[in-house]
Amino acid sequence: MAIEMQVSDVLDKLVKLLNDVVVLYPRLRIEVEVAVSELIKYKFSLRDEAYVSKMDRAIVDWEVRLLRVVYMVEDIVDPFLFQLELQRRKGFLRKLSIVGMAWSQYKLANEMKKVVLEARSFSEDLKGTIHPQSEAKEIGDGSPTAAASYSNGWGRTPTQQWSKVSSFTDGEEDAVGLSEEVKSLAAQLLDGGEALRVISVVGMTGSGKTTLVRVVCDSVEIKQHFAIRAWVHVSKEFSLEYSTVSSRIGYLINQVMGMEMDEGVSNEDLIQRLCDFLESKRYLIVLDDVWKTSVWEDIGHAFPDSENGSRVILTTHNKEIALRASQKLSSIIQLHRLSYEDSWTLFLRKARITEDEFNSSELISLKDEILRKCDGSPPAIFILGELFSAKELSHSEWSRVIEEATFASQDQSTISGIFALSYQDLPSLLKPCFLYLGLFPRLFEIPIRRLFRLWIAEGLVKQGPSSTELTPEDLAEDYFQELVSRNLIEVAKCRSDGRAKTCRIPGIWYDVFSSKSMDIGRFYVHPNSVFTSGKPLPYNVRRLAEYRDIKNYPCSDSHVQHLRSYISFNTKKRDTPTEEVATLLNKVTAKRGFGLLRVIDLEGVYKPLLPETIGKLLQLRYLGLRWTFLDSLPSSVGDLPYLETLDVKHTNITNLPDSIWKARNLRHLYMNEIHLDMSIHRPTGRSLANLQTLWGLFVDVTCPMVNGLRMLIHLRKLGLTCQSTSLETVVDSFSQLTNLQSLRLRSVDEYGKPSKLTLGTIRQHRMLTDLYLLGVLPRAFNVRELPQNLEILTLSLSQLVHDPMPILGQLLRLSILRLFGRSYLGKEMTCPSEGFPSLRMLKVWKLEKVEALFVEEDAMPRLRELEIRCCDRMKTVNGLEGVTSLKELTLTNMPEDIVTNLTESLGNKVFIKENKWAFSSPS
Repeated sequence: MAIEMQVSDVLDKLVKLLNDVVVLYPRLRIEVEVAVSELIKYKFSLRDEAYVSKMDRAIVDWEVRLLRVVYMVEDIVDPFLFQLELQRRKGFLRKLSIVGMAWSQYKLANEMKKVVLEARSFSEDLKGTIHPQSEAKEIGDGSPTAAASYSNGWGRTPTQQWSKVSSFTDGEEDAVGLSEEVKSLAAQLLDGGEALRVISVVGMTGSGKTTLVRVVCDSVEIKQHFAIRAWVHVSKEFSLEYSTVSSRIGYLINQVMGMEMDEGVSNEDLIQRLCDFLESKRYLIVLDDVWKTSVWEDIGHAFPDSENGSRVILTTHNKEIALRASQKLSSIIQLHRLSYEDSWTLFLRKARITEDEFNSSELISLKDEILRKCDGSPPAIFILGELFSAKELSHSEWSRVIEEATFASQDQSTISGIFALSYQDLPSLLKPCFLYLGLFPRLFEIPIRRLFRLWIAEGLVKQGPSSTELTPEDLAEDYFQELVSRNLIEVAKCRSDGRAKTCRIPGIWYDVFSSKSMDIGRFYVHPNSVFTSGKPLPYNVRRLAEYRDIKNYPCSDSHVQHLRSYISFNTKKRDTPTEEVATLLNKVTAKRGFGLLRVIDLEGVYKPLLPETIGKLLQLRYLGLRWTFLDSLPSSVGDLPYLETLDVKHTNITNLPDSIWKARNLRHLYMNEIHLDMSIHRPTGRSLANLQTLWGLFVDVTCPMVNGLRMLIHLRKLGLTCQSTSLETVVDSFSQLTNLQSLRLRSVDEYGKPSKLTLGTIRQHRMLTDLYLLGVLPRAFNVRELPQNLEILTLSLSQLVHDPMPILGQLLRLSILRLFGRSYLGKEMTCPSEGFPSLRMLKVWKLEKVEALFVEEDAMPRLRELEIRCCDRMKTVNGLEGVTSLKELTLTNMPEDIVTNLTESLGNKVFIKENKWAFSSPS
């Protein structure tokens, strides 16, 4: 499966070693060249048709041996290459004695010789099993140069970057062939029966169970019918992680009520709390992907029957579970294979081709063969359609794919084969990025920001000749879009502007590829039966994903010495600091002195104790501490020469160590209103020169930041709070930040209260698409002074006296507009005819003097969400019924007359949510 990728990675490192001018020892060059020759043979043997066709089977013994050879090479080459780079950065190479260089290369040559002997022994033992190909084809395929064939030349503006993803997140999900089931499910939810009913949706893996339920539950009618709605994933991992009744009820409370329950609460108390919350209102709870009957038996009695029309929906692949959940008025919806017509409709949609285009091409003769291969199986149709969507309309090319596709039956091994075919079709550069998602827990929602930074830190994002002008961040976005378009990643949540916020690997993919990635040593999950069995590991641990407490993790060399990444998902404890983190990191530095760790990601782990020795982890690229509530950082953090991302957002850290100015490779710095004392350590031309993200900076009169900001010319995202006394000089420095795409600027006085705000020449920033302003704008300020390419605009406490809507409506790309407390002081607001052509979301909060909102004809033709909050004097909202695109209207603490009138005028066309809070939200 991914073994070819592992071989390619190591080949790249060996080629890099051969090309290094410092490697002069002849014997070392000979041994490396022999190793390259051996590995090339196996790389191309792994592409042999007979091998590829067996990609759904388990890893066999010869593959384990090959991987051991590959990892042996990596484990001896990585430290050597790093030491060379470290010495080169410090300017030591010219000063090194010939004896010193010769000795280190002599040692490496001896280690390489052992590897070559093992490879040759391996080759002899393999005779008759697989035939290594002797021809030495070019090394570049699968290496960074493969990027040349991957780059699609996508545009670089944020809108263009995400347009491809948006096309997969806008609109309804595919429910082809489920029209009758959609009607049946909706009818059972709304049939007027008062007793609690459990509705089970049963079908094979990938049959569309979740899609069916989502389509129905997302309808306006369903949303308005149920006061409480919750979607709860109860997959295989849920059954394992939450093994007791109390833990399962506690998880359910968290998902339904949004509360964390303390340990030690009795089962009876937990059930009572949930019942108290649910019984007074009509509720709809979806239990998605139930794997065990015990799950329903443990949590089923937590749903009260108040005879108010409440419903529970359960999706499962196991009909026995559905039968166990059956009650007096319960029912089962069974999903089957798709019909001939529905199969073809779904295939064309996934292949992104119309019926006319297909019929007019040379492919029409393949229609029957395609449908025969798919045999009504939705997973097969999805995969085959996505494969063809990336192919030219060539009869020979499509015939080849069809011939390789063998998945008519639906057992688990055959499903694995379907996905193996899609995986094999991926460009080489995307395969490691896709497999990397397997180290996250099943159905875990991964923040896009986090995923991109991790991909880059792990070295998985590689530039090629055709992508030299793109940053790693740009390439990561391209990779992500391609994986989404192939349905290998699904967008879990979107930002208000339609861009992806979180993602996850679909469960059906996860089940196939996560275990196989562990089989080949891509990563290990702790706790793991392999660790507790006492058996030796087949490979050294390279990436460690901690799902629960790390204190029982083994400390032998194979578990610690070669560790490249440590990512923790142990976020449950919120009372005591996590001391085991320091223990593990001390073991890593003790074993090798500097360690090979590139990633430490502790996002959400409560107050992990970080040792001062963290400064010895010289290869560290990523240090993620968001939501850890740490109070301070070790002073040695700035000694990390390759650190690219430091994330201390949502912590208690108020100052960074002075050593941070040494972090010259830092690209992303996320903070929490932190003061950087640049008056003591004024940045040089190299300090933080590569910074792209600077978020959460506090600037006061003691830290004018003028020279500092001017030098950060690569900044794309800047968020700062500035005291009014130093605001003008800070704003003047913006003129140098021509790459700025996102700016959050808050002006406060010496007491921390909002103050006057000036913008300078901000209109000239053509790249700026996201602008957040908090502070009092000058009375003479004209909204025409804003950048014309804005897509997101937030104004708070601006105190504008003239209606801003007619001018803002001329911003052609504006998709989100948020007008927060006292941003406008007038009595009327008018959205002009044909204004706001791209607006998707409008929020109007705490505009205390506004009495009327008028929406003229043809205004806001794409508006989907509108929220009006705490506008106490508002009496009139006219013209909203003409906005046919509107899907959701939220009214919070609004006058009853407004709520009544809008409910009557909009009817069932718009989901109207009313909130009555006992307090006013902040501006």
